[in-house]
Amino acid sequence: MADSRSLIECLAEVEDYRDPRGVRYRLKDLIFMMICAVVCGCRDAVEIVTYIGFHLKEFRELLGIRSVPSHDTISRVYIHTDWVQLTAKLSQWLRENYPQQYNLYCGRKAVHIDGKAIRSSAAKADGEKPPYLLNSMTDGGPLDIGGMPVGDKDNEITAIPKLLDMLDIAGAIVTIDAIGTQRAIMEKILSKDGHYLLHVKEKQKALLESIKAEEKRLSLEGKLDSLPKCRLTRNEHGRCEIITLTVIENTGFLMDDFKPDDTFMTIGRAAVMRKDVIMKKTGEKSSSVSYLITDLCDIDPENFLGIKLSHWNVEMGHWRLDVQLDEDHQRQRLGNSRPNSSAFRRLLLWLAKDPKHPKMTARGFQIRCQSDFRWMVSELFGVRDKDDGQGKT
Repeated sequence: MADSRSLIECLAEVEDYRDPRGVRYRLKDLIFMMICAVVCGCRDAVEIVTYIGFHLKEFRELLGIRSVPSHDTISRVYIHTDWVQLTAKLSQWLRENYPQQYNLYCGRKAVHIDGKAIRSSAAKADGEKPPYLLNSMTDGGPLDIGGMPVGDKDNEITAIPKLLDMLDIAGAIVTIDAIGTQRAIMEKILSKDGHYLLHVKEKQKALLESIKAEEKRLSLEGKLDSLPKCRLTRNEHGRCEIITLTVIENTGFLMDDFKPDDTFMTIGRAAVMRKDVIMKKTGEKSSSVSYLITDLCDIDPENFLGIKLSHWNVEMGHWRLDVQLDEDHQRQRLGNSRPNSSAFRRLLLWLAKDPKHPKMTARGFQIRCQSDFRWMVSELFGVRDKDDGQGKT
């Protein structure tokens, strides 16, 4: 990290929303202290101010600040800082200092998109629904820093194209739950030179019935079993899962149901995924069938199934935010406070996952940072010398 920019240098490029008259603290200093506090386990403005007070001597030497900011000042930074700029600068700093090794499928990255509710941020007394953050994750890495606020789950369809505009998906395979199987979303992915792998359910009834009809035809003709397929057996959580994925390579059957210029005609492969579950203790059996589509024509069944199963890893990222970092109980509601506070927690997950650091839970990593302030600011954030210049007065 010696030849790379420090975190403070990147934060200096975030636009200050304040009138410069009467400003006592530089915005980059405030954000840096907030990040340090969150990485050490603080959850709200009051705890952050308490943390800064305990480390005022260190921050005075490092940043040149004269006093502890009020919790109102910290709250205003959460509320008014442009979350798009902030997450972009944090992501840029991470790429420069903590490059990730991602899993590849047919030489391509897989980018998973899914929404997550923050339940305690809803004003339930006013009948407000839990707000959602639309998240992305490149397979093999943690959740991306920027989580786009979308209001509630019903708004995901309109928010997904906006999130795609913010992501570099050229050459990547984008996976989304069935809510993303929309023509406009498929067109957006293709327009950015990406590829899609999507789930088909009842909301796309015509497409679903077309695939089911082809599956039935192939079965009656005895051709279904000869199609490319793969099988995976998993024994965990007291049950045995047998997952079989069969790829329908010839999608010419779609011409019978859709016009040549229909976006669904870009589908290059369809897949039938069957999951059989046997409960070990009771012997109870159950099965389910789901249907998938992709524009790729060179994807084999193993990669097809691997990408689909890896989409569930984004749920693991949500679990870490909720269980290890208590995000579901965060109560920030105003302005940009939700995406900004979430960005700091995601930054922690990135740092904790880096292979240069000992493997531990996010909470264990917070304890490591609590125990050694100097290690945190110098080894993690690249800040070794006192920042030049004095704070604004």
